Parts: sequence; C-alpha cells; structure tokens
Amino acid sequence: MTRWTVLLISLLYSFMINAQEYPHRQKPTDPPLFETLAKMQKEILTIEPRNGVIIEYQTIATRDSGFFLLDICENTDAEHIEYGCSTFSTLGVDIEYGLPEYGQHNIYYKPDFIIDGYKVREAVIIDSTLQEITFNDNLTGRYFRIGSNNVLHDLIKMKVTLDDLNPSDNYLGTDEVNKDAFKLRETRPVQN
Repeated sequence: MTRWTVLLISLLYSFMINAQEYPHRQKPTDPPLFETLAKMQKEILTIEPRNGVIIEYQTIATRDSGFFLLDICENTDAEHIEYGCSTFSTLGVDIEYGLPEYGQHNIYYKPDFIIDGYKVREAVIIDSTLQEITFNDNLTGRYFRIGSNNVLHDLIKMKVTLDDLNPSDNYLGTDEVNKDAFKLRETRPVQN
C-alpha cells in the first residue's frame, strides 16, 4: 500500500474511535411521542397526585371571557403569599378546570416544565388521573392538547408517534388530540 492509503485509513479509524468515545457528539434521536406522554403523565402525577392544576403562567383567567380568577404564588413561603397570590384554587378556578367544587386544590406554577423537548403548558389532575394536558414542541412550536384521560391512554397503548398524528390545518392553532385526530399508518413496520 502506498503511504497515502495508509494515512487515509488511519484518519478514518481515528474518526471512528472518536465517534464511539464521544457519543454525545452524535445526533440524538428523539423518543417516540407515546414514550414522552408516559413520562409526562408520571412526572405530572408526581407533582400533584390528587386534584390540582399545573400551569406555566402566574395568572389564571377564564378561557372564554378572560375574566381574572387568581394570581399563583411562585413559592409557598410566607414572603410570596403575603403579596396576595395563592397556592390554592378558588371556586371560579374549580369551575374553570372542572375540579371538584367547594374544596381548595393545589395550583402549581411551573414555567420550565420540559420533558423530552416538550414544554408542559397546562395540566389538570382530577381524582389522581391526568384529565387534560396542553404542551408544545420547543423545537417546532407545534401545540398539542389532549382533552381526556382515555385518549391519553389510547395514545400510549397504541404507541403513537408524531408521524401518526394529522397536523392541524391552522399553523397557529392547537392540534386537538382526540380519537378522531390521530390516524395510525396503514402499514406499520413489524418490530423484531
């Protein structure tokens, strides 16, 4: 072999060794959507195991009229609470999110709640089940909303990926994820 061939082979070999030695430099692969949803559900129920709301903003207003309902405390210490914010729901908040009425339910302010590159915008937990979740893909900005626990379980059970979802016709709108909004591919590859 010529000197140039030997040099080329040694260069290629060193690149292969570096790629194996530093795996974080290789392109990461995103986990499938159903795995992310299962992680989200577990993380959300760790924060609030019973009844409550987790949101990314500090003021709750009604979705229809925008009427102010509650300021949420960033922390539960006395310094934050004395400024008029709350860590518990009011009757208006309970009605807005469908929480059991006439009880004080936990309200959590979590502005940086990110799982696998998806930012949780809003989560509603009722009777220890995740009833509603709104999240978006930080990379593409695409929004998703899952409106019931049954749909969430169907998505996880059917191992749905992002490719299985029909994108929203409205780029600025939310992909309402329900039983009619996702369509599994006709021929799914068989996993060995």
